[in-house]
Amino acid sequence: MMDLEKEFFANLGLLSVKYALMENNLSLILAKLIGTNDEIIGTTILENNSISQYIELIKKINRHRWFREEMITDLISNINSVYLTL
Repeated sequence: MMDLEKEFFANLGLLSVKYALMENNLSLILAKLIGTNDEIIGTTILENNSISQYIELIKKINRHRWFREEMITDLISNINSVYLTL
């Protein structure tokens, strides 16, 4: 395998891992916002959601929770800016 191909697949793997971590972190944020400290319950309720669905749920719930609003707004803005560049 050529070095360029190795680099491509290494970067693709890194992207996949970072995407999965982001998705997991969003589900943990949602679990906290809905008021459960039990990760199993939170992830069970939220399984099979897309990143877009996580973001919409976070925005809806946080309108009533007011949890670190500026941080959540910045997080959503950063995620959306990545999606818009794809």
